[in-house]
Amino acid sequence: MRIDSLPSEMNQSSQTAPTQQAGNKNEFLKLLVAQLEHQDPLSPQSGADFVAQLAQFSSLEQQTETNQRLSALADTQGANQRAALTQLVGRSVTADASSIQLDPSSGEMPSMRVHLDGSTSGMDVVVKDDAGHEVKHMHLGAHGAGDVPLSWDGRGDSGEPLPTGNYHIEIDAKGAGGGTVGAHAQVFGRVHSVKFADGSTTFAIGSAVIQPGSIVAVEE
Repeated sequence: MRIDSLPSEMNQSSQTAPTQQAGNKNEFLKLLVAQLEHQDPLSPQSGADFVAQLAQFSSLEQQTETNQRLSALADTQGANQRAALTQLVGRSVTADASSIQLDPSSGEMPSMRVHLDGSTSGMDVVVKDDAGHEVKHMHLGAHGAGDVPLSWDGRGDSGEPLPTGNYHIEIDAKGAGGGTVGAHAQVFGRVHSVKFADGSTTFAIGSAVIQPGSIVAVEE
């Protein structure tokens, strides 16, 4: 197609818009009409060029329709997933608490425990804030493999309530021979609310806010 008579700005658009798919179908139609209006009457476009332009427009329209349908499908799937997650409200869950968010305004600190992969002669539990500063240190004695209650009320070493934020629980458990024993913190209790915000989902168990991916068990 010859468009020698077009202004330079329009000529540039005609070259870049189809390849970059930078406009919607209405913009494409406007551009096509402009090309027809500004073509050289002594050297009009050939039928093949016009057919190619129409085919390009048809392809763009199909892509737009496909994107709209995919967007609608994603919205439907998202709604179904949110509906399914709300069914956990009122259920008792156990979740990994290696990384946990505290929100004191949501209630009391829920029950916690340490799961040990083997017997230990003693272990230290350290709570750090998001900046890596230690805010709570707890020393526990010898225990056998399994679940060990962890008494933490969401307060720091000096007894002050910790502010809302993300915290990380690190556990150093030693076996009788001095080797390291696998251990991780868990929080458990009844989910009292679910929140959807900024594209993410969180559950509240008292003052503890957990992610769906941290849940390891669900009970009636």
